[in-house]
Amino acid sequence: MAHRIGALGRVYAFGAAWMGVIVMPVYVPFLAARGLTISDVLSLQGIYAVAMLLFEIPTGYVCDLLGRRRTILIGAVANLAGFIAFAMAHGFAAYAVVQLVLAAGFSLVSGADIALIYDILDVENADRTTRRKAISGYMIAGVLGEAGLGLLGSALATWSLTAVGVATAVEAALPLLIATTLPGGGNRPSAVKIADVPPAVRELFLRPGLGLLFANMTVWGLSTFIALWLLQPYWHEQGVGTRWFGPLWAGTLVTVAITAKLAHQLTARTGRRGALLIVALAPVAGYAGMAWSGGTPGIVAGFLFYISRGLNSVNLTEAFNHQVPSRLRATFNSMNSGAFRLSFAVAGPVVGIAVKEHGLNWSLALLAVAFLLAFVLIGVPLLRRPAAL
Repeated sequence: MAHRIGALGRVYAFGAAWMGVIVMPVYVPFLAARGLTISDVLSLQGIYAVAMLLFEIPTGYVCDLLGRRRTILIGAVANLAGFIAFAMAHGFAAYAVVQLVLAAGFSLVSGADIALIYDILDVENADRTTRRKAISGYMIAGVLGEAGLGLLGSALATWSLTAVGVATAVEAALPLLIATTLPGGGNRPSAVKIADVPPAVRELFLRPGLGLLFANMTVWGLSTFIALWLLQPYWHEQGVGTRWFGPLWAGTLVTVAITAKLAHQLTARTGRRGALLIVALAPVAGYAGMAWSGGTPGIVAGFLFYISRGLNSVNLTEAFNHQVPSRLRATFNSMNSGAFRLSFAVAGPVVGIAVKEHGLNWSLALLAVAFLLAFVLIGVPLLRRPAAL
């Protein structure tokens, strides 16, 4: 027990440092100062998504092959290099290259962190409640790190956006330092073979419940990720000053932390199907509220995405990892992340063009309709298979 708590504590510390990107609450204004538009920002995220898609499954396999700690260390090195370049770059082309470096680092860590947590818990044969709480703890650590350092970024932005970029690069060294203290995880190097991957992929798509769960994780993750890039321009349109971006950003992340913390109790009250309804319909209500409200009600509606994110990251992640084979867990998680990145690679630039051509409110309304349709197509069928949850 003490070993598990100590090992998980180090993983949580890594998660807090990894997610604590100082520039995030002023990301759009920062890039605007470097000559980029909101359409450019979404296009950059599309490039990032394509790069993540190309890297995800190979890096997931690398993680299962080399071990969790080694893979996380390599990812942290790439992350540090990427944010040093981020602080120095100017113009769209330079930032496109930066996105490739950051995508390489993030794809190496993506899936490896959750797989490491599960490896630690597998040693003690922990039950599903313990696993759900462990994922919740990791989620909370990440969002609190993101919120705390986001407040720092917002404060620095009132002085100098250049200082924000420098501080972001300096902070990127912290997850690398913490990664050197992580446990190795339960898997041994060379524990898997490349021939194991195709059967795993077939299993994912041939098992209807698992495939539906995979699709819901992807789509509702996409729904909240698109919103993340629209909140800052929305706040600007509502007349919110940049100095308030940090507190608002921190507030959204605290909402994730609270939701993740209460996920177990909430699920006990509503049932797993009730929790899925919240995961799926909160983004629909968020987009609709932002599109057809304004001022404070519209800003409050934006917090609904983070309720969905908190429940999705605990409930659906736990359900998915419970059903996949442990020795290929990082590969499966990377497949999910890759599907999510592919969906954003398609949707992100389209949303950027829609905002540019038709305005933010029209685009928000369209997104509300699109994700309501997605709920009918993939959410309702999963509700009919409660065993998959």
